[in-house]
Amino acid sequence: MNITRKDSDALNAILSVNLTKEDYLPKVEQALNKLKKNVSMKGFRPGMVPAALVKKMYGTGVLVDELNKIVNDTVNNYIQDNQVEILGRPLPVPTDIQFDIHHPEDYTLEFELGLSPAFEIAALDKSTIIKAPKVDITDELLNQELDGLRGRYGKMSFPEEGIQEKDILQVKFVELGDNQEAKEGGVVTSGPINLDIVKEEALKVTLLEGKVGTAVATKDLFAAIDRERAQIIKHVLGLEQEPEGLGSAFELTIERISRMEKAELDQEFFDKVFGPEQVKSEQEAKDKLRTELSAYVSQSENGKLNEKIFTYLIDNTEIALPDAFLKKWIMASNEKPITESDLEAEYPAFVRNLKWSLIVNKISKDNDLKGDFEEVKEHSKEALRQQLRQYSPTGEGFSDDDLEMLNNSMLAKEDHVKKSFDAVMEQKLFVAIKNHITIEDEKVSFEDFFKS
Repeated sequence: MNITRKDSDALNAILSVNLTKEDYLPKVEQALNKLKKNVSMKGFRPGMVPAALVKKMYGTGVLVDELNKIVNDTVNNYIQDNQVEILGRPLPVPTDIQFDIHHPEDYTLEFELGLSPAFEIAALDKSTIIKAPKVDITDELLNQELDGLRGRYGKMSFPEEGIQEKDILQVKFVELGDNQEAKEGGVVTSGPINLDIVKEEALKVTLLEGKVGTAVATKDLFAAIDRERAQIIKHVLGLEQEPEGLGSAFELTIERISRMEKAELDQEFFDKVFGPEQVKSEQEAKDKLRTELSAYVSQSENGKLNEKIFTYLIDNTEIALPDAFLKKWIMASNEKPITESDLEAEYPAFVRNLKWSLIVNKISKDNDLKGDFEEVKEHSKEALRQQLRQYSPTGEGFSDDDLEMLNNSMLAKEDHVKKSFDAVMEQKLFVAIKNHITIEDEKVSFEDFFKS
């Protein structure tokens, strides 16, 4: 047996495997003898079918199987032993050889290789400047957050008058006839309404200036409310479907005013939000919110910075690829048939991911990046700690022993270990990248940060 490599260019090569009869016939005979012991055929006891008959019926199939095994092992060993860096997997070159167990020959089988390209990452240089978004936690933002918490922990009140924009009005709706009086057999129903969906200015003003018992008419309820007709019927009037002959004119009578009164900035409020005795003043509450918001946005800030680095390296690293080979490999490897048009549409995304994979491998190799189990274990524990904080924001209820026991349980799962290992290696990767380039902070507002 002999294997040779011929490079077509820097990105493509052909491996030729030359097999003599002596290389494969002994293994074919062994496979046929093993098969003979299990062949069942009418007229013969199990295992007693004549070898010639087994060879006649199954010989060519066994020949092809054994040739595939030998050739695949030979190609894989060659690639491994010679440290040939390839993309995808070797693809057999189509052949018109007619394999026949009764006429064994010497064979030459060929395989296409897509070679991994040599490249440099020029962007890994201190002259490369990437802006790191840093959320500006302003006093205004802290006031908004505290105000929102006061609303969330507030109490419902039911004033008789003095209606405000955010109040919810319980309104009685009475369908009116042509004479602007209650329509006989018309709709009479009650339901809640928010003033912000009332777009008829006169109606809105009257409601705002009204009180419990105030009645006001509108010629067209469906024009007065900023919602689709079907939504008004279902969610405002509370009807399952539109009654036949439903008119547009309605009288609205305020039956109740519901208002969420904001919580007072007292110790009861602080204890509910931050935990008993954790915060004792408005300033301490704002300081606590600043810390929590900073921790909240920190992971997102890092994620957005990493995304910018990813995009920059991809767009500024020239990597030549064996495109024709890769497209052929994708077609051959896809579980479901893929059309040429689908391939062309999806290929740019494939190339982008492949380029990133090559960049990651090069950086990891050049910087000797490795992860050990202790790092994986600690990362897993910290991730669990962050998840548990969602259920206990004040940090109560989960001891170090509880966390350790849960973490050990999670580390018994192979997929969790792999996910944690990948996360550790990703962290190491971006640390290495950031050490080679220049990171400059760029302040952004909370709103703009989460818009982009």
